[in-house]
Amino acid sequence: MNAMPKKGVWAICLTGVAALVTLGAVTASVSAATLDPGDIQFRKGYVPPGGTRYTPGFPEDYEKLIAEKTDTWSTTGFSGTVESKVYSDGSHLLFAYQVFNDTESKRSVTHLTIGDTTNPWLGWTISDAGAWLKRGDKGGHSTGAWKDGSPFFLLRESETQGAGLAVYWNYAGLGTRLKPGDYSSVFWFVTDAPSYRTTDVAILDGCASGQAVGLAPVPAPAVLVGILSLVPALAFVLRRWRRKTTR
Repeated sequence: MNAMPKKGVWAICLTGVAALVTLGAVTASVSAATLDPGDIQFRKGYVPPGGTRYTPGFPEDYEKLIAEKTDTWSTTGFSGTVESKVYSDGSHLLFAYQVFNDTESKRSVTHLTIGDTTNPWLGWTISDAGAWLKRGDKGGHSTGAWKDGSPFFLLRESETQGAGLAVYWNYAGLGTRLKPGDYSSVFWFVTDAPSYRTTDVAILDGCASGQAVGLAPVPAPAVLVGILSLVPALAFVLRRWRRKTTR
């Protein structure tokens, strides 16, 4: 029996690694609403020029509350509260947030970011996302018209820049704002992260910025991030090898 060429051995090894990574991604991405780096999901009812619409329902499997944190922000004439909660279905974690703009606040909330320089969302799959007025209130969910604080869109920033997640109620004059006394719907993200920790939450109105603390996934191990970053290169090598072997 002829020995397999070294190039063939390497190609099979690369194929195996790529298959494992792909299988992991497919297993984690159980929903059509997957939010990959650079993706935008607009609220239901809005017809976006690009991106996808998020679904309003809160996943019913996530009944176990395992952590929660409430923190306030306050800067000149701008103050409020951020609530963050972590739910589990036994194998995945759901991170849920709600924003309250104080009645005495003199500014309106336009958007916020969740994450810090360690980018806790990098490397983990967000397999579903959406917004509810409040957990369990199925009669008050987002329907497209802004009556319950539904974000205009959810944005997962790219892997190379940004803190991780951004949530916009108003962008370039579209959408609306959380005025003084308003509160947002609960917006949530399902991840394959195994645990959680605290991170920064920046609340903005375009001119002022408040800082609070919320919960987010633990940063992914550097090895995992490194493997994921190699997937495009592995795919390119495999394509080159397949072309040569089919000639």
